[in-house]
Amino acid sequence: MGTHWGRTVVLVRDYDEAIAFYRDGFGFEVLFDEPGEGGFRLLHLGTGGETGLWLMRVLPGDEHLVGAQTGGHPLGVLYVDDRDAALSRLASIGTLPAQPPGADADSRWAHVKDLYGNEIVLVEMLEPSA
Repeated sequence: MGTHWGRTVVLVRDYDEAIAFYRDGFGFEVLFDEPGEGGFRLLHLGTGGETGLWLMRVLPGDEHLVGAQTGGHPLGVLYVDDRDAALSRLASIGTLPAQPPGADADSRWAHVKDLYGNEIVLVEMLEPSA
């Protein structure tokens, strides 16, 4: 089988609002949603395949960790086909870049924040010039 990445855990306050944000903002879909032991919900989102997010509701007393679980660093990188289209989709739900978008010879990127303040880097890889 080898090694491959499965899920990144994202702490959330509310499952339904998080599903709506990631669905409407990034086009994610629910990959798996079932109750676990003791009422624990196994909720995985993504764009298909095995890689994605595991949304986990924060435990009482740990609310301060929501949106801060990476200590102010990006939660991850999301590769997109078209950075500007992704930014337009996010703008339609009220999410704007956290800093001005950038570009270099190989890629175009933008930093955005989810509904809890987790920073996600959008990257569009560019075709090499001939």
